[in-house]
Amino acid sequence: YDLDGSGTLQLAFDLNESTFPLERHQEVSAHFLKLMDDFLDDIHMPIGKPPLISEPKARDTSDGLTLPQNALRFRLDTIFRTCTASIALKSGEHTISYGQLRGKVDRLSNLLLSKGMSKGDRAVLYFHRSEEYITAVLACLELGITFIPLGSETPSERFSYILQDSDCSLVLSTSALAEQKRATDIEMYCVD
Repeated sequence: YDLDGSGTLQLAFDLNESTFPLERHQEVSAHFLKLMDDFLDDIHMPIGKPPLISEPKARDTSDGLTLPQNALRFRLDTIFRTCTASIALKSGEHTISYGQLRGKVDRLSNLLLSKGMSKGDRAVLYFHRSEEYITAVLACLELGITFIPLGSETPSERFSYILQDSDCSLVLSTSALAEQKRATDIEMYCVD
């Protein structure tokens, strides 16, 4: 934040202490700043080039993280199971329950699997902020697919650059938005 209008930015890190023990907080912020420095040193560097964790950390899986491998999936499954009839999403007068959302996420996950997508694959999510976008994010998270979110206002040149740079296998979108960006060799699947 530029709290005093001086042009100097301050970064504030708010870390979950159940995931990142107190002694790791400084290490996490220092690592984030190193990543930012790497990108500022080479603004044309592809987003996937700098390693997110150092080689020693990648080899050492007992580095203090307490997050179970499938924690997000477990958490989502718990919410979907215990809140089935509760409202998950609301847009104007339209609502969708957690049970309905679970069904949509399962259908999209199965479709992604049938298209050969699996953990570690990359997909671009090109949506308006919508129920379809939330469904796509949750399906990707459930399968371990890396997703690159692109908003509906993304200019065509940037859209093309990100598709090429991300090395994605698939673009998920809606019919209306997909029509605007048909000039791509990458498969585009419309979720509506």
